[in-house]
Amino acid sequence: MRKRRNSTDMLAGAVSGAVATGVTMPLDVVKTVLQQSGAKTKTAAVLKDIVSREGYKAAFKGLGPSLVGIASQWAFYFPIYNWCKHQASSTVSMGNTSASITAALAAGSIVSVVTNPVWVVKARMQALSREVYPSMTKALSEIVKTEKVRGLFKGLSASVVGVSHVGIQFPLYEYLKRVDLTQSTTANVVMASTLSKVVASVATYPHEVLRTRMQCQTDAKFKGMKDAFVKIKASGGYGVFYRGVFANMVRSVPACVITFGVYEMVAQGLDDLITG
Repeated sequence: MRKRRNSTDMLAGAVSGAVATGVTMPLDVVKTVLQQSGAKTKTAAVLKDIVSREGYKAAFKGLGPSLVGIASQWAFYFPIYNWCKHQASSTVSMGNTSASITAALAAGSIVSVVTNPVWVVKARMQALSREVYPSMTKALSEIVKTEKVRGLFKGLSASVVGVSHVGIQFPLYEYLKRVDLTQSTTANVVMASTLSKVVASVATYPHEVLRTRMQCQTDAKFKGMKDAFVKIKASGGYGVFYRGVFANMVRSVPACVITFGVYEMVAQGLDDLITG
């Protein structure tokens, strides 16, 4: 297969990420609320409570920063991932699996640092007071005003640890995509993206709870990731690190299928258009 252009990867990644985000946003709000509160509440009950108290628009809190963050994340991730994988396999002569893991970790780390401020804003808008964080711009202004620029990088350590998620997901996705599970290319993409996402999500979910709690802290409650882990565990045991996991799975699996499916479709379409 011809090596894709970076511009094709960026546009396809941005479009696929934005589409998936818009479709699954209400479940993302529920997940963030459960991660922050630690409550043992069912997904449907939380969503119903949010809508009854704040209206249907509340189910899409944080959509603005999510669209910016997801579009940026995937727009940067795919070209960086593909470039790193090409370098690892051609320059360092790594095998396909090793090259995929290395590329996924490198791209994930870079994207985590670049997009962390957006995720802090999103988490505050979804889980904290709408009066204090009513919009993306006002939330950003409030965080910088009260916590300086460093406030935008809260939870970064947990995000970097969470890079292990893509280190599992992408190599597994590429492996499964090559396996002839079905007679349909589309079905293979759906199957591969679903299985890889489920495995990666279950294995690395605790970092998401840590990240959300750290991003939402407006004081000096946590002195770092290790301190946050100890204090969160003390509040409810290890089970608290899986609060919202069901909402996350219900949201992230279809979001992943949409992201990879739209990415493959848009990227191929752009390739065909460019090569004419």
